[in-house]
Amino acid sequence: MDIMTALFDEEEVSRRYHLRIKREQSETIAKNMLAKGRISVDEISEYTGLSEAEVKQLAKLEFA
Repeated sequence: MDIMTALFDEEEVSRRYHLRIKREQSETIAKNMLAKGRISVDEISEYTGLSEAEVKQLAKLEFA
């Protein structure tokens, strides 16, 4: 049982790590798009998979 628990925990940690990396990449892409100023928030949301609210929050941070 301990081995199964350890394997599950390791898989869960790996899954969460990859999700975090993907999110960070999406945020970086969104920030770059916002900096260019040629694309709308809804398009950035569509291309990155981030919600419009998340993109708007990044815009506030980027231009604050």
